Amino acid sequence: MRPLPILAVFLATALAGIGAVSLALEEGRLPPAAFDHYAYVMERKLAAQVARGNAVILEGNVSEPALRWKIAERIGSAPELAVFGSSHSLRIGAEALGRPSVLNFSVSGAALVDHLVISEILESRGLRPANHLVFLDPWIFDIGAEFGSWRERPDDARRIEARLADSMNPAPEQIFSDILEQHSRRQSVERFSIEPLVARLDGWVNEVARTTYIAVPGETSATLLLADGSFRPPPDQTVVRPEAVRALAVRQFATNTDRHRYGTYPNMDQNLWRYFEAWVRENARDGGAVWLVLSPYHPEIYGRITALPENRLREIEARTREMFVGVPGVNVIGSYDPEVAGVEAADFYDGDHLLDSGLRKLLAPLVGP
Repeated sequence: MRPLPILAVFLATALAGIGAVSLALEEGRLPPAAFDHYAYVMERKLAAQVARGNAVILEGNVSEPALRWKIAERIGSAPELAVFGSSHSLRIGAEALGRPSVLNFSVSGAALVDHLVISEILESRGLRPANHLVFLDPWIFDIGAEFGSWRERPDDARRIEARLADSMNPAPEQIFSDILEQHSRRQSVERFSIEPLVARLDGWVNEVARTTYIAVPGETSATLLLADGSFRPPPDQTVVRPEAVRALAVRQFATNTDRHRYGTYPNMDQNLWRYFEAWVRENARDGGAVWLVLSPYHPEIYGRITALPENRLREIEARTREMFVGVPGVNVIGSYDPEVAGVEAADFYDGDHLLDSGLRKLLAPLVGP
């Protein structure tokens, strides 16, 4: 038989086999757990190193939400302080906070439910952190600004939603369970998709062919995942000039199409606010402390941002401060307004991310100058 027909037969047989296994998974004849070992393989391997106290080189296409799930599943004890946030807080760890027991669970672009799911994984293992540092990103009150990774943890999302709802009177409308129900209906329509199986086949390759590399002391050539869960990017080889950063901030603001990045969207969801308040109060009970951090925007664009008709920055900041006045253990630090936060243009490396100098100023009320 000629090579081309042989290849065609091989591909047809492989596709038929993948389709049969995919259909068997959907119909329940094969348990999905049989393939779960090959889901998020690199995230599992990286999390195992963190649980052992190792810093590792962060390379490849890693899912940040899955990495945090795996870390929460593998650590042996609760940290004294847990960090929740987005890209604004990825670099914050034990060294920056001056504390020996810190674990960073930040996820770039995280929605509120991403934080809740990670909290529930820890809670289900009896590992509630003593204290919490939460970067309050303004988009978490926009129901349209969530990207779906958490839907792979439906049981965790439903449990914490139910628990927080039970602590409120009257109980809020359920949000995450409804999204999961809609997601489940869409999945039933797309039941013949082979994407989940292909992802697991890719995971099998990662399982047998890829490994993690423990960082040597002084490693600066790659982004590191440290033992406290924080990211350490390689040092920038160029000088970050304030005028160049100012131009970058303006350009980002002028061209950015993500409505949530600057806290500009039509309506804040009141139920999200209620779940957020209940989560913060739960974390502050039994003598725990919660620091809510408002991370500032570059002074060149802050006024332009807040001048937009549907911008929520000032409203969110005022409401947060008012909501937790007198609540034991809850502290609000920083500000979306750079002048109030006490940072300057030279403390930024783009329109809304701080250099280490800016982070030190922002966190000074917590850790000292």
